[in-house]
Amino acid sequence: MSCQEEQQEEIETIGELIENFAGDLVGGTYSNGSDERDYADQWFERCWFGMIPKPTLLNHLLCWGYDPEDYLNAMDNIETAKEEKKYLEEHPEEADEEEASYLDDDIADWEEELKSMREDWKPENEPNMDEEIERIKKWVTDRILIFNHK
Repeated sequence: MSCQEEQQEEIETIGELIENFAGDLVGGTYSNGSDERDYADQWFERCWFGMIPKPTLLNHLLCWGYDPEDYLNAMDNIETAKEEKKYLEEHPEEADEEEASYLDDDIADWEEELKSMREDWKPENEPNMDEEIERIKKWVTDRILIFNHK
């Protein structure tokens, strides 16, 4: 049996084919290897999709090898810690000063992580961060839908 015949047996649906191609294109979990990633990237560039990408935060994160989901998780962690800190300020009998200090340290660490991820990002104009975050959320949601549809 040839390699092509074996591959045809492994990919049973067009969805699986697209899933594998998308995995190669974004270097995702379902990537088939470096050669496949290189060919998918060549196709992307040749079709002009990558010629002049918009300098979005999502584009920046992907180009610099960051996982957009990590960006969102750091944002969520900051929001959760701020809510916990506010709760502790409103209910001082339930907290000690050390706990609040840990929250401050955690918030500072996550804010530094976000800053580091954005460090070399050069948007053309002042970015609308709500739109940038929504774009990242949509990308993460779409990736989950594509790769976890089985």
